[in-house]
Amino acid sequence: MPAKLPFQIDYLSPSQLDKFKLSLKENQQSPLLLIAHKPIDNKDFDIKDSSLIRVNSGLKTISQDNVSCYELWSAPGKWLFNKEMSKTHSEFNYAYNDEFFIAGISVNLSHKRTLQDLSQLVYQEILTLIKKYNKTNILRMWNYFPKINQIDNNLERYQQFCVGRYCAFDNISNYPAASAVGNFSSSLVVTFIASKNKPVFIENPEQISAYEYPEVYSPKSPSFSRACFNSGDKDSQLFISGTASITGHQSRYTNDILGQTRLTLNNLDTLIKHTNSSILKKDKFKLLMSDKKISDKGSPAIKVYVRNPEQQPKIAAILEKYIQKESICYLQADICRQELDIEIELFYP
Repeated sequence: MPAKLPFQIDYLSPSQLDKFKLSLKENQQSPLLLIAHKPIDNKDFDIKDSSLIRVNSGLKTISQDNVSCYELWSAPGKWLFNKEMSKTHSEFNYAYNDEFFIAGISVNLSHKRTLQDLSQLVYQEILTLIKKYNKTNILRMWNYFPKINQIDNNLERYQQFCVGRYCAFDNISNYPAASAVGNFSSSLVVTFIASKNKPVFIENPEQISAYEYPEVYSPKSPSFSRACFNSGDKDSQLFISGTASITGHQSRYTNDILGQTRLTLNNLDTLIKHTNSSILKKDKFKLLMSDKKISDKGSPAIKVYVRNPEQQPKIAAILEKYIQKESICYLQADICRQELDIEIELFYP
């Protein structure tokens, strides 16, 4: 039975969804957001709850049985659901309670606007929406869009996205934790979680903050923090951004997937250590690269974005020495830097 936590993320096969929903109900948890990790833009969800937010990431699940992974967000208590039409002719679907706001939107990129303009518009609308509900502190964002490394209108598409996001975030003082990877659909997909409470944003002392990167990476710096620690009314969570094989601001271990995986795990551990020592003054969150495997009860939810799916077994051989494999979702995605092949994010409830 799922634990009753402030937020919970579970990775499930289609056959597990209905049974898992029943166990959530028994434990007084509300299913909130369901993300299908499959490349086709469709709405073939088996769950028939009309209030549930449904999003297709457009990413490809990497699994031995070739079954798509579903990512289900849930939380205790009563939540209200609503939807609003975006200027992009797509709908924001969202859920909220007294403390949190969760939303998802999928915008078809056949729209006449450029990716830069669309990104700016969607983010501006997000800021307006959370202000309306007085949940103005964005904790975590996920961004998926196609051909992320392609040059388009004389600018890489990831750089276009960064410029659009930067312009929309013009007046905010702290950037949320975030991930941005390339999907295989025709849509820009954005999901996020915001709160009424102001969180603590965390940087990796072994890396230059993304928002201070030199212009070689983008005309406007990537607007995200390395991690976000949120201490809510009932409990706390740690959201760690998409993390890669980078020290300072430079990519490391090009064409070496084992080296990239180990350095990425080291960067994640550095953020966990920094949170424990500087923010909490205690060892609340368990390190990933430890001698003892993290149990199901204490496992973070981990998403691993892999550029080349044939490299997944090598990555799994390292990760699954430390983490229960049921807590890990492997997804094929294009990484925002062309020379990198893996990115890992995690969420500690």
